Amino acid sequence: MKNVIKEFWERYEQKIVVVLAMVLVSVISFEIGALKGSDWQKDPLVIEKVPENQVVKLSDSGSCVAMGVSESNVLGAKDGGSVANEKSEKCEFVGSKNSNKYHKKTCSWATRIKEENRVCFESIEDAKSKNYVPAGCCMK
Repeated sequence: MKNVIKEFWERYEQKIVVVLAMVLVSVISFEIGALKGSDWQKDPLVIEKVPENQVVKLSDSGSCVAMGVSESNVLGAKDGGSVANEKSEKCEFVGSKNSNKYHKKTCSWATRIKEENRVCFESIEDAKSKNYVPAGCCMK
């Protein structure tokens, strides 16, 4: 019996060592991953449903339709109040310093432009004179 075991070991020694090393590496890797994973799961992921009146939907033609966007939101009022009267009176169309497109002030895309990047236009001619083009989502 000892002879059989000795022959088996001599014949398959390298393969047995390789298999045992692979199993050991796999177990160690799994344990490290489990420990790191427990650190990542401290803060749960929270997914909030957007209120229906703030959803922006795309129509079949590719144009955007804002649902329940108020004019104060479009002009950037954070507190629900009104923006400075001078700016809101002259700002019929809104563009961005980082783009060449302009939107109606009531367009939902206009609300996404940061205040420091916002460019106001009194008319379409004013926007076109500054090399801005109409945005496809709200300018038809």
